[in-house]
Formats: sequence, C-alpha cells, structure tokens
Amino acid sequence: DYVLPDKECLQYIDGDTWGDEEAEKDIVSSHLNENGQLEFHGLLSPFSCSYYNGLLLQGKKILWNQANRDEYESGEGEFSGDCKQITMRFYKPMKGDGDLPPYTTQIITFLHHGGE
Repeated sequence: DYVLPDKECLQYIDGDTWGDEEAEKDIVSSHLNENGQLEFHGLLSPFSCSYYNGLLLQGKKILWNQANRDEYESGEGEFSGDCKQITMRFYKPMKGDGDLPPYTTQIITFLHHGGE
C-alpha cells in the first residue's frame, strides 16, 4: 500500500537544489502521477543518467522501479531524519539470486531552496 510522503520532507523537493558542492547540482521537482502517488524528478544517478527519473516518495523512503527489479536495475533510498540528506542505493537485477548488496551507494545533500 502506498504511504503518504513525510510532510517535513515535502518542503525540500520542489524547485530545490540537491547534490554536492563540487559536483553538478540537481534541481528537483515533483508531481502526482496517474495513481495519485508523489513522483519526483531531477536526482541524477551515479552515472548522470535520466534513466532514474520517476522516484516515488513514501514516507521518507524513496523507491524506483521496484516492480521490475528481478529483470532490471533498481534503486531505493531514504531521506535523513531532518530531510536534508538522501542516501540512495543502486542494485543490479536480482535474477532470482535473492537479496544482493547494492553495487553503489550515493549520498545526496540538500543545498538550498529554489527561492533563496
């Protein structure tokens, strides 16, 4: 079942800048998808690939492509307690091998609100 997004974290995903001070910065935006779930875009994958757009926010958890994770790469993560850091983990296809460790983990930090 879909869990509504954490109200505290909602204020950090529309027009806000995330990333690393020395790396490319990502402007994050959100909208409700056709199922009424909050989907957000703009966080780059470890390889700067738009393939990872369409992340769902459930509570403080972030989900991407969970439905097809046995066949395709997937990602998941969560906001920190203060909603100013995101930890994303990326996985290779499971191919029936059970739980695999992530092949990479990415820490993304809140930089500033779009209006500031």
